[in-house]
Amino acid sequence: MTESINNQPEALDGDLTGSIAYPGTEYLEGAKNVSEGHAEAPSGISEDSKLDKLKNEAAQSRIKLKETEARLSDVMERLQALSVEHATRDLLPNGAEHLGWSDEWQDQDGYPSGDLIREAAQQLLDVRPELGRVRGQIGAGEHGGTSGTPSLGELLRRAAGGS
Repeated sequence: MTESINNQPEALDGDLTGSIAYPGTEYLEGAKNVSEGHAEAPSGISEDSKLDKLKNEAAQSRIKLKETEARLSDVMERLQALSVEHATRDLLPNGAEHLGWSDEWQDQDGYPSGDLIREAAQQLLDVRPELGRVRGQIGAGEHGGTSGTPSLGELLRRAAGGS
């Protein structure tokens, strides 16, 4: 077969059947066979098995997507809790327990914002100061310097015969 000047294929002298084959259209013969009722695709695999294979692949992809979404959700919850703990470590003894999580504490990219979390913690402490960390001297433990009164340990040592 040759092409004429207007790029249309012409039949050669020996090709009198009238069928014209364009380059790259070999797959059309198989499609013609399928449309005529033949269940065989050009590659020798039935259309039903190809369809079943595609359905199975789609189902596997959906399952994998659901698993990935569940894992991502767990990771985001953990990130949020750790962000609250980290941002409130100087203000609240257990920030995640007292504050929980609010979507208002996300930045424009959807990640937790430490500044917004600290601001919320401070607002909570303004209303409920008893939730805050104890700061300063609370009167427990030794503080250096001795007073004129002996400690219990000193009294026991003296009673035991030590100096």
